[in-house]
Amino acid sequence: TGQELGISLLGAQHAEHVPKLAGPAEQRFENLEWSGTSGGAIHLHGADATLTTRLNDLQDIGDHYFAVLEVAHAA
Repeated sequence: TGQELGISLLGAQHAEHVPKLAGPAEQRFENLEWSGTSGGAIHLHGADATLTTRLNDLQDIGDHYFAVLEVAHAA
């Protein structure tokens, strides 16, 4: 726990970027403008809103995990 995670809320105007963001990790941010925090959170430029969060708890609930995030900053 403790590492920051970035959440970028995207609107309809970002629809063309969704397939790339869902694609292979090594190509995910190619040709997209983004910035990172010192704690490792990544935020996409032009997002409707961004959240900088920290992992508070992670629970194994069978075939996936449930993450509880603490919001450290919202913009």
